[in-house]
Amino acid sequence: MDLDSSLLWTDESIIVLNKPPGLLTLPDGYDPSKPHVRAIMDVEYGRVWIVHRLDRETSGTLVLARTAEAHRDLNSQFENRTVENNLSRARDWKPGLGNNHRGPPS
Repeated sequence: MDLDSSLLWTDESIIVLNKPPGLLTLPDGYDPSKPHVRAIMDVEYGRVWIVHRLDRETSGTLVLARTAEAHRDLNSQFENRTVENNLSRARDWKPGLGNNHRGPPS
């Protein structure tokens, strides 16, 4: 997975990425050595928590928490259906425009 082209947003609490098809979100129960998002992100960012998962063959936006507190808060937002969807801004954002912060402008 090419992190530079996959990352949509990262800050001290969360990581939002565009997961490519064919990549597991979590370790495979039968073969834990298969590549998966959590292992890739753990190497790059330290411990991360998966907020929700996408099936292996599904591509799309995946949210990871960088802290246990962010994980609890995001899980609660997903459970209560209060999470905000700002993907329209993320879709129009172009990486590499000199921002210090990865992600769409506020």
